[in-house]
Amino acid sequence: MHRFWTPVIQPIIEKVQPVDIVEIGSDAGGNTRNILAWCEKAGAVLHAIDPVPKFDVEALAERYGEQFNFYQALSLNVIPLLDRFDLVLIDGDHNWYTVFNELKLLLVNSI
Repeated sequence: MHRFWTPVIQPIIEKVQPVDIVEIGSDAGGNTRNILAWCEKAGAVLHAIDPVPKFDVEALAERYGEQFNFYQALSLNVIPLLDRFDLVLIDGDHNWYTVFNELKLLLVNSI
């Protein structure tokens, strides 16, 4: 998803000005780093979810402190634990069952 940072994601984030961002699927952390850099400037928090991250989670946690909450787990197990979110980026498991149920959980948690 990091390819879409400049043309799509960053303009949306800057327009919406979210305080709590959820990223489902961090993969190698390219987009995660972009979001965290934005969070640092804006005072926002990123909640990133990935069961098998391909980047140094501890290094980012050390660098960004309380602005970075990482969950090494399945999104369907984590979403119910989130208290609030203003923006959710979904790029995790791309099968119908998972995405459908992520959206259902996000809807329930947003009410």
